[in-house]
Amino acid sequence: MSGFGSVYSNPKDAPSTSESIQIRRSPLGDRLIKSREAILDFITGTNPDEILNEIDNPDQLPRNAGVEITGELKRFMDMAKISAMNEQGTFVDYDQLRDSPPYLEYQQSCSPRMTYFDPGLLSLPEERTAFWINLYNALIMDGVIAKKVTQSVGSNSLHLLAFFRQTAYNVGGQRMSTDDIEHGVLRGNRGHPMLPGPQFSSSDPRLV
Repeated sequence: MSGFGSVYSNPKDAPSTSESIQIRRSPLGDRLIKSREAILDFITGTNPDEILNEIDNPDQLPRNAGVEITGELKRFMDMAKISAMNEQGTFVDYDQLRDSPPYLEYQQSCSPRMTYFDPGLLSLPEERTAFWINLYNALIMDGVIAKKVTQSVGSNSLHLLAFFRQTAYNVGGQRMSTDDIEHGVLRGNRGHPMLPGPQFSSSDPRLV
């Protein structure tokens, strides 16, 4: 059993993704952020090209991933909670989830299609917030299973930081780690509270 590690269980609890802080374009500031990210990748052993939803056979995957994929993501999260979460909603049995039909379907169909999904198709702030929260929680589940975590995602701060930087999806052609989703999107690019500067630089295409 492992902790479920969700950021926000209710979309109403999360800050709106439309309330991102305004970043003044600064070549020096952008270079500093990129340097910080490269140093953190080195320290945590993060491969910036590694993703969990890599497509083995791109030609066999539908590329018209529309807004219905957000419904599929929500359905997976609901089914995962039903099939593998305890009654209190605090722990997930990942061994049970790993072999469950909802997870196998998610891994084969839903998560790979994120590569072709444009979150900009979601016009309402509450839709965008719900999408990113569900994606974050699904990515945590996928990361725990892929990395075979048995007790905790981190025995110390460095291991914890490494997990959240290494656990990532390709979303619409951009690599999005759990750190990117939490601090760059859900917290409006305010950045990690333990690290200097915003999560994304002013020239980062992931800045929303």
